[in-house]
Amino acid sequence: MNSSDNKYFQLFSMNTDNIPLPVKLNNPFNAVIPEIAKIAAKEVQHHLENFPPDHDFGLRSDTGLGKMFGVLVGKDVSGRLGYLAAFSGKLDCGTMTDFFVPPVFDTFKEGGFTKQKKKT
Repeated sequence: MNSSDNKYFQLFSMNTDNIPLPVKLNNPFNAVIPEIAKIAAKEVQHHLENFPPDHDFGLRSDTGLGKMFGVLVGKDVSGRLGYLAAFSGKLDCGTMTDFFVPPVFDTFKEGGFTKQKKKT
């Protein structure tokens, strides 16, 4: 659910008032994942269940490609709790979507550094 000023900041669809928040950014390699991050990940999974049906995440066959997704939980300027969602690489629809944050470095952008280097 997005009703934030930033189209990439997703507000939680469920009430998270009673979910404890971490005091600091957790270590992503730690086995203990904060409950609020698990909830954000579940919401991303729900979003992906409704993703265009032609994208094969490897769930329907053994030939599909895996994909790494991540979430960053935080508050917007109004203090509302939500999250940013991201993925590694590209999806069938490219690298730009209305739900996921854009890549820091888009290797698929026409006229971008990577595309120019491949031409030479």
